[in-house]
Amino acid sequence: ASATGTIQWQRADDLAFTANVTNVGTNSTTLTSAQVGALTATKYFRAVVTNGTCSSVNSAIITVNVDAPSAVGAVSANQTICSGSSPADLTIASATGTIQWQRADDLAFTTNVTNVGTNSTTLTSAQVGALTATRYFRAVVTNGTCSSVNSAIITVNVDAPSAVGAVSANQTICSASAPTDLTIASATGTIQWQRADDLAFTANVTNVGTNSTTLTSAQVGALTA
Repeated sequence: ASATGTIQWQRADDLAFTANVTNVGTNSTTLTSAQVGALTATKYFRAVVTNGTCSSVNSAIITVNVDAPSAVGAVSANQTICSGSSPADLTIASATGTIQWQRADDLAFTTNVTNVGTNSTTLTSAQVGALTATRYFRAVVTNGTCSSVNSAIITVNVDAPSAVGAVSANQTICSASAPTDLTIASATGTIQWQRADDLAFTANVTNVGTNSTTLTSAQVGALTA
């Protein structure tokens, strides 16, 4: 605020002013930002004022605390789950700063961005909850006054539930002949037709045709039972 005498600003690495004491600015009540320069560790500043032949006096010490840059480690892998279920826990390997997990409806994080878990490297399955559509997750890490950094994005892909439509009618055929084509009306997912010797599908279950809503007469072949 004021000084009687000449002014010598000093910087030190410790509060006791015993480590790396350096003169950094003279004869002004202000030590400018430019004179201080960029800092990568906490430093301590004081003004030493001397008037003529009188003993010097030191100002109170100004501490400039320096936060480490915000940092975030690698994320866990993307996942694919069935609609209505929850993913496994999502994780980041490490963080420098406080952690805020976020969820979004799009990869660009512009739609329905929501905070879903704070200050842990793990976003638990319970915190995510059951999902019915693909969602995107990231951790935002902020250390003190430093700018935030975002983790890589974890995508949780959500598959629609498996579904199958109505089947074609039962048939009765003569031994050693083949039935007409068997069909399902629709399917959500890949298709694997199966044949069995009993209605409970416990005896001689065999895969007989894949990935078509029709099991052809030729695929079934001639039947004797």
